[in-house]
Amino acid sequence: METLVRVHGVGEFMMVDDIFNFDLERAKEICRQIVDRRLNISMQFPNGVRGDRFDEELVALMKEAGTHYMAIAIETVSEKYQRLIRKNLKIEPSLKTIEWARKHKIEVCGFFMIGFPGESRDEVNRTVEFAVNAPLDTIFISLVSPFKGTVLRNDMVEGRFGVMDADGLNALDQLFPTVHSESLPVDELKTIQRNAYFRFYSRPRSILNLGKKLTNRRNANKIVRAIVRRIRNSDTVSVN
Repeated sequence: METLVRVHGVGEFMMVDDIFNFDLERAKEICRQIVDRRLNISMQFPNGVRGDRFDEELVALMKEAGTHYMAIAIETVSEKYQRLIRKNLKIEPSLKTIEWARKHKIEVCGFFMIGFPGESRDEVNRTVEFAVNAPLDTIFISLVSPFKGTVLRNDMVEGRFGVMDADGLNALDQLFPTVHSESLPVDELKTIQRNAYFRFYSRPRSILNLGKKLTNRRNANKIVRAIVRRIRNSDTVSVN
């Protein structure tokens, strides 16, 4: 990192490492070295970090080292589905991390997923309510898509999420994203997703944050391009 800064003039680092903070002391030492070497850089963690592997000291050190943005992949607040997808994230410690990030002025984004196989409307709604009400700066709510070759898809075929009928198996063989939830059709999940986005981004604080970003020409161009892409390719572009 020091070579990139001193020799090549790099000023921004994107850490694509979702277990950067798995070893707290290692993560803290990296941040201390960045500060001690006076690299004066900016850092972001767009790929997501483990939300329940933090203490406030690490958050403060990340800020001192130049971190201005991080994402936390929460996915679902259901203990049942946390276990089924082998993530086993602890929600309350993750919420505390979000609060620490806000306290130290680090922009924090939450990643969520709805429409797991067999997931009930109540389970989906609990995840959505957490996403909308948590003190996050931005949220992304994705519809579960068991692509062929993924662990999720294999788990479904092997019955980890319950017994699948022949139609369900045939649907999973398609090359396009498929959401498999007998209790919640795809159209209903999309409606839940859109409503959640509207509720979150129509809040005064979200509107103020967007206004601040739009004052930066580079950010404004990125946002406009994303909106145009979404309108022109509504069937193929990510719903996010």
